[in-house]
Amino acid sequence: MLLLVTAGFPYGKGEQFLEAEIPILAERFREVSVVPLAIDGDSRQLPSGVRVDSRYADARFGRLGRLRIAAAFAKSLLRSDTWNELRRVLGGPVRTGSDRLAPALVEWIRSSYRAELFGRYIDRLAATPSHVYFYWFVPEVLGAIRHCGTHGAQDRPRVVTRAHGSDLFEVNQATTFFGYRSLMMSTIDRVFPVSRCGAAHLERGFPDSHGRIELAWLGVRPSDRINSQPDAGLEILTICSSAPEKRQDRIAEIIGELGRRLERVSIRWTHIGDAPVDPRAVDAIGRFSTNVSFEMKGRMSNAEVLRVLTDTPFDLILNASDIEGVPVSIMEAFAAGIPAVAPNVGGMADLFEFGAGHLLAADAPLEAYVDAIAAYVDKRASREWRRRAISTWRARFQASSNFSAFCDRLVDLRC
Repeated sequence: MLLLVTAGFPYGKGEQFLEAEIPILAERFREVSVVPLAIDGDSRQLPSGVRVDSRYADARFGRLGRLRIAAAFAKSLLRSDTWNELRRVLGGPVRTGSDRLAPALVEWIRSSYRAELFGRYIDRLAATPSHVYFYWFVPEVLGAIRHCGTHGAQDRPRVVTRAHGSDLFEVNQATTFFGYRSLMMSTIDRVFPVSRCGAAHLERGFPDSHGRIELAWLGVRPSDRINSQPDAGLEILTICSSAPEKRQDRIAEIIGELGRRLERVSIRWTHIGDAPVDPRAVDAIGRFSTNVSFEMKGRMSNAEVLRVLTDTPFDLILNASDIEGVPVSIMEAFAAGIPAVAPNVGGMADLFEFGAGHLLAADAPLEAYVDAIAAYVDKRASREWRRRAISTWRARFQASSNFSAFCDRLVDLRC
């Protein structure tokens, strides 16, 4: 049995990659049990042989959730690992500033109780899984490692995790560290970062765990149709949430400046995701010139996003984030033949190795974005970027080949 631990999948609209991956997992494993860490929204349809186990989410967020969390944290205090981690925190991540003490202690407490709570969940399973696969590098990984340590070397479950961006790069944390990360890196079977940048980051931070780190790109399905290139003007697509690191304010400022520079060009901006709420973004939108129009489509299911990518002509997809892993939105755009303009943050460089658009410096100024996007007014020149977008998807980000190879690696870990 494979235990697949997700942030929320199959509930809600996130973790879209799993929609393509889980049918392959269902083919390779006789039984797959999906364990969401939280439940929010409607459930998506799952393949035959895949069931959802909500007991961990219920224990954490249910009626007695706070009591269970308090009990789990109290139990964690009986472990030497817990106190060792506290000493590491006080001697390292918060040493540079007292303003980090409170967030560091919160991270220590949060990681301690979540690991303990998940260990309690997995200890009570009726059947021992062969693999515990975490989609995100979360504190619950430690609970699974502890449980698996109670089994013999041959029959113990294998514990693996993917590592993306928000769960990988310490800069994403207020405390600039992740709880128990060193301990997990020294005892887990495999960590599968989804980008070269992520793999290099882990190898720098944990050189003794070199053999436990293995690159595993994600992937998306082929597009039903190749996107049609607009005949004139500029059609720009963005897909992101309103999280601060997604920089909707910067996106709106880029669109606004583009409109002022190209005052004779009709510019249309289509946005999928949370509507901008940052006051700077709202202000920038309010100052758009008359040649700029926009449509806020709101949150959409993955199927709805894919229809937009095939049915609406776009010149490019724009990303201006401070932090990223390897964005699914750009992979899906590439599969439809839509190139991208984006900053070199996180694993973004993996997407642009074959020239599928414009990769800008991580700290690129507004003018650099405007210069790059303005080049797409030349439809003839941008056809090459569109061709390279499809080529990049075919060479590197096909769901069927990437997920099949990943499942092979999971199975091999039992040999």
